[in-house]
Amino acid sequence: PDRDELVDMENFIKEVVKKVKVPLVIDSTDDKVIERALKYSQGKAIINSINLEDGEDRFKAITPLIHRYGAAVVVGTIDEEGMGVTAERKLEIARR
Repeated sequence: PDRDELVDMENFIKEVVKKVKVPLVIDSTDDKVIERALKYSQGKAIINSINLEDGEDRFKAITPLIHRYGAAVVVGTIDEEGMGVTAERKLEIARR
């Protein structure tokens, strides 16, 4: 079925924050959906996750949201070449 993730997230978050007082983990690939969830989250939220798998564009779209809303973020050591397996490769990706 066709769903509007932005509307679904807003409706869900508005209800969840009434019932729980713990950090929420937000999981979406859409920066607009992530921002909407952060807007309604109470306190620090956690974005799960960002990486460089599709290049730097998505990473750059999410980074300002992390700063604006004070969110924590899970960052995967994955880039266009795949997942970093060795410690050296993981550090190389992380330094980007």
